[in-house]
Amino acid sequence: MVRSMKKLNKYLCKAPVLLRTAPIMAGYLIMTASPAHADLTALFGKFANDIEERSAVATQAVYDQLKTAGCSDLQAGPTQACAGGTYLVWRNVREVVHNANVLTGATEEPTNFSLGRPSVALLGRALRWCNGEEFSSMGSLSNSFVNSQVGSLAARITALRFGASGFRLAGSSFGDSPQLAQVGSRGGAAGADSWSRLGGFINVSYNDGDKDLTSREDAFSFDGRSINAGFDFRIDANWVAGVMLGYQNQDLDFDTTATVEAKSKMHGVSLLPFILYQSDAWYASASLGYQRMNFDLNRHVNYGSGALAAVAVQHNTVDDSGTDANSFTSYNTVGYSFSPSAPWTIEPSLSIDYQHIAIDGFTERDVQNQGFNFAVDKQIVQSLEAIPAVRAQYAFKPSYGVWVPFVDAQWHTQFKNDSRNIKALYADAGGLLTDAAQFEIATDALDKHYWVYTVGLSAVLRGAAPHGTEVAAGGLQAFVNYRWYEGMENYSQQVVSAGLRYEF
Repeated sequence: MVRSMKKLNKYLCKAPVLLRTAPIMAGYLIMTASPAHADLTALFGKFANDIEERSAVATQAVYDQLKTAGCSDLQAGPTQACAGGTYLVWRNVREVVHNANVLTGATEEPTNFSLGRPSVALLGRALRWCNGEEFSSMGSLSNSFVNSQVGSLAARITALRFGASGFRLAGSSFGDSPQLAQVGSRGGAAGADSWSRLGGFINVSYNDGDKDLTSREDAFSFDGRSINAGFDFRIDANWVAGVMLGYQNQDLDFDTTATVEAKSKMHGVSLLPFILYQSDAWYASASLGYQRMNFDLNRHVNYGSGALAAVAVQHNTVDDSGTDANSFTSYNTVGYSFSPSAPWTIEPSLSIDYQHIAIDGFTERDVQNQGFNFAVDKQIVQSLEAIPAVRAQYAFKPSYGVWVPFVDAQWHTQFKNDSRNIKALYADAGGLLTDAAQFEIATDALDKHYWVYTVGLSAVLRGAAPHGTEVAAGGLQAFVNYRWYEGMENYSQQVVSAGLRYEF
């Protein structure tokens, strides 16, 4: 222990790049079951990024614990004390540690099975292949899906505030046809006996974006498709209750130029009941919803020995995995609408958006049985945002229909933007490893502040009309809008939505 603490003090005096891994290294030196070695610990602060640093910490801990359990630096194949999956894991971590012994000139440490990488940079790339930073994509996909559902719900509630009946399109906040003028512009109930209380909507959207490479997460691009539909019932002049259903599938591809090759897919369903209260100008809405997501991830492990290796080794396998996630969402808004002139409507508002996402733990399957598969702990992703916003729209009536262009600007402030650690342990040797040998995969922190802008156009192509004693029906509407995100570090996203509305 004295030797370990002296070594820790030496490393803490190095450059600031070392300080980011000092707590990890300290935990390793204190908790590992066997004495620390010169090997990987001597290279801290020299690797290219946090991913490689953390992978080195875990790899060293696995090596020390398996060596204590009976694995040998000299064994060329399975032994009674180190066989099966345990030997596969031992073989993988041993060649990295032996390579570190070569690079540090630790002549008293074994080098028999060195990976043969001639520099710290190349050894770090091998460590990155062994890491599981791709697991953070599940949190990114979950957050994107829940945000898209909340956005669709907010658009639906906006439509209801302006007294629309029948099928309403997300993204439109003005849509009463001339024949629906009896329904007040802010939800008045005049003529409620002649106009249907029941309404519904349907729309489709496409989103895509990308994330840049960081010191903790890989670069990737993504795209997804979603459909939302729902119903609402106008209880009286002030109250509306409803529900929105949603489905989305999304694909995420990692950038293969950043020493990673992986793909992730997500399918999700959503249920968001809501209630709306509105007076002549003020309104408030609340919703408490549930989302269920399913993920499929396959990540490649593909690296080989260098020219200096004593034994040529080529690792080329794929780790497949799948898991589920559940999310509980609360979205609440208060706002005020006013018209500075007849065609114009301006609306400031404040929303509070809370999300709690729980991603189930899972175990990967190594397709080639090379011992690189992880058992990954449950992940918790939380978000709490305050969203002040302002919306402006202008309604005009050419010779055909009613056309309403609008713009919307939202300022998001995130209160739960800390980085989180995803914990994973080599599955094939899990019975011999303690928590000190876990890979602690850090994610990027969520952005503290960012903007979301929307521009769009909705149109009433045909107004509803009553037929005899029946309620008014037959109205036809269409919409299209474009939403994009600004001010997010290393991240961009845009969404295009369109749909049709029919009043029934």
